Amino acid sequence: MVVAPNFGMEPESGQRNQMGILEWGHRVRSSRKRLFAGLAVVVAAVGMSIVPDASAASVKRLRVGSTPAMPRGARVAGSLPATKKLDLTIALQPRDPQGLQALATEVATPGSPQFRQFLSVPQFASRFGATQLQIDAVESALRSQGLDVGQVTANDLTLPVTGTAAEVENAFSVSLSQVKLASGRTAYANAQAPTLQPNIARYVQGVIGLDDVTPDQPAGLSKPSRPAGRLAAAQSQPHVPTGGGPQPCSGAAAEQANHGLTADEVATAYQFSGLYSGGDLGAGQTIAMFEEQSYNPTDIATYQACYGTNVPISNVDVAGGPTPGGDDGESALDIEQAIGLAPKSNILVYQGPPSADVQITSTIVSQDQAKVISSSYGLCEALTGGSTINAESPLLQEAAVQGQSFFISSGDSGSNMCYQATADQPNPDTSLSVIDPGGQPFATGVGGTSLFTNSGSNCPCYYTPGAPPTESVWNDPSGTDQQGNPHASGSGGGISKFFAMPSYQSSAPAALGVTNPNSSTQPCGATTFCREVPDVAADSDPNTGYAIFSNGAWGITGGTSAAAPLWAAFTALVNASPTCRGVPVGFVNPALYQLAGSSYLNNFTDVTTASPFSGQANNDALYEFNISDNPNDLFPLATGYDMATGLGSMIAPHLASSLCSLASPVFTVAVASPGTQKTTLGGGVSLPVHASDSGGAPLSYAASGLPPGLGLNAATGLISGTAATAGSFSVSVAAADRFGNRGSTSFAWSVVKPPPPPKKVGKPTARSVKLTGLANGRPKLSFAIAAAKGGRSLKAISISLPRGLSFAKKSKSLSKGLTVKNGRKLKFKTKLKHGVLTISLSKSQGKASITAAKPALGVSRSLASKVRRHKVKKLTVVLKAIDTSNHTTKISEHLKIK
Repeated sequence: MVVAPNFGMEPESGQRNQMGILEWGHRVRSSRKRLFAGLAVVVAAVGMSIVPDASAASVKRLRVGSTPAMPRGARVAGSLPATKKLDLTIALQPRDPQGLQALATEVATPGSPQFRQFLSVPQFASRFGATQLQIDAVESALRSQGLDVGQVTANDLTLPVTGTAAEVENAFSVSLSQVKLASGRTAYANAQAPTLQPNIARYVQGVIGLDDVTPDQPAGLSKPSRPAGRLAAAQSQPHVPTGGGPQPCSGAAAEQANHGLTADEVATAYQFSGLYSGGDLGAGQTIAMFEEQSYNPTDIATYQACYGTNVPISNVDVAGGPTPGGDDGESALDIEQAIGLAPKSNILVYQGPPSADVQITSTIVSQDQAKVISSSYGLCEALTGGSTINAESPLLQEAAVQGQSFFISSGDSGSNMCYQATADQPNPDTSLSVIDPGGQPFATGVGGTSLFTNSGSNCPCYYTPGAPPTESVWNDPSGTDQQGNPHASGSGGGISKFFAMPSYQSSAPAALGVTNPNSSTQPCGATTFCREVPDVAADSDPNTGYAIFSNGAWGITGGTSAAAPLWAAFTALVNASPTCRGVPVGFVNPALYQLAGSSYLNNFTDVTTASPFSGQANNDALYEFNISDNPNDLFPLATGYDMATGLGSMIAPHLASSLCSLASPVFTVAVASPGTQKTTLGGGVSLPVHASDSGGAPLSYAASGLPPGLGLNAATGLISGTAATAGSFSVSVAAADRFGNRGSTSFAWSVVKPPPPPKKVGKPTARSVKLTGLANGRPKLSFAIAAAKGGRSLKAISISLPRGLSFAKKSKSLSKGLTVKNGRKLKFKTKLKHGVLTISLSKSQGKASITAAKPALGVSRSLASKVRRHKVKKLTVVLKAIDTSNHTTKISEHLKIK
């Protein structure tokens, strides 16, 4: 199992000592005019940590995060303007975190009963998202503080929140200050950990976006200006077609002279042509790109025109989208890699500012529009902070549960990933560190190699199609970049300080070398080993980089930013492969390590060659520096797995086939026969067909041979409609799960003409209806009633009297004054309700004679007087005949009164 510590309080002491903490005072200021005493003094003491006095703060509020690490050389430059608008992300606590982690592991692990039985977003939200009650409570509390709360994401895990600096300070009891960095940029940061009321704090993992002192780092690198000088020019080779992949125009091909790889050369090197030749170009697949920089659509259009592709590209702006303008090299690299290698896929670009990194990830995952995700942004774990790491973890677990593959570059500073973010600071951080989210257990970290060839007398040489490719670890010599800044780059990798080793690594065969003398139990606090990075690799070296059109021109770009979308494009091809039968491979790490353990060299290229540029056989990009905690090149290349290049690069057609072969677990689908059916022509039908899957997977239904007029609901198996044609039919109903397992049943169905309609039936009749004796106060009602001719016999008769006449309320009086005959007296029961007498016959009769007299029947003095004075000419008695089918016929008799 993967165990992540519960961050959100304070950074670890080691991290504080290395980077310093922005905790500048002992209590929250009461007004914006008042700054903390000694603020600049604390900031100047870089490396020290001053924790706010909890006793002075309100005991009614709880911490939901921490302060950021203070960059070296930074200084406080005053308070943040009160009107400054901030975009924040509230990360909500998931329900059942242990259950979520367990399910994410099971759905991705071959052999598990839950393997690749993915959930939809609504299913995920109902099981693991925050409850509506919790969401409402958090929303209400934040709105009451004046913040604008957006719509909760569909996974019920994140809330976007905006507000002014003053509103944010008040809502979370923090002070926000401007921070002048050594690079000259002015950032902002919170001086205290955010707090919330206890009734909602328990529902919140963290508040993301309270600082921007160390934004995510893109992992794309332009080719250094210094000449490499370590490889011979490529030997003249004829161009080798890629078997259906896109071919470059002259603009892209011209970069081949500068040793820039075109898409067709990359496809050939990694044997994508083995997939292209089968017609697999990624059709029907969508790749999501995580971006924090804008891109120029004209650059992408130029690239597409060059290769003759027409990949649909759509943008999803998050938190207002990225800052427009500027260098679009990173975004162009990511998008164009996917276009060139999966030219029939669709691309969704999710783009936002660096402060919205969690919100971007949550949007990608909660929309679930793409089954493949690529990200080239990250930050070393120590600088990322516990709130962000905690918020990312359930999102990546959700991606796994939903069948999404997440590829993230492992970074470009070798075993010293904090150096990438601190290179412009005094005394950059050269300690051992790995990138986040590349070090997350449910992300696939992608490291870097150098791609060349060793074939030929003058080689090693730059790679061209037709020559066998060779890959080494990417490890540049230290030097300067194009801007003259210190430069040290190489494949990011090492040991996480936050996560225990996941089971797919700890259970790998010993021969694979995942656990080795360089593994450690120390940094992450686990009782076993810690998570190791990267998982896989591909060409990332700018010296053997990719021909990309960005910033209005063709150029050569590398970095692990190039390797992550390369693996994403490959996975889109895998998902589109007919062998996968429409089932996405999802989170691939458990499958990759299992395949490597059983058939390593059939699926992966094992990278064991030292860099031809630096001569180093490890990923320690800063090997020329004095690194106290890595004096012995801790992460060298090794046979099998190593923390320089992971499992290595893909052998595309073999690995695709292997992954797809795992994607179809064998379950038994049983379809129960409903038996022989008989339906009347024109009759309505509602017949459920029941089926079950031994793996519990959802089923879809199909039918053949149904009588005309009837149809099958593919989701439920219900046959319904109106039979339109008479005849005999042989019907088959099949049920199948998404893994291709199916079952069926067959049965006969006859549709017959309806019988001729019955003869017309008459209505019940009453005759000889008489009402006498009213004038002298001795009323008598008599009548004969008969059932309808050809109809059902009578089982009851009800009598409703006119005003002035009434039935006795006592049953004894009723029985004395009532006579019911059919040639002989009949047994009956009476019921009087609201003045209406119902006579129920003990046996149904075709006819009956009924007499009601005293004491069963009475007349009022008023009516008797009116009859004597001839004031009443006519009265109406209402009879109801009730037959044995409960059909009731009303008979109204208008009687003349003499």
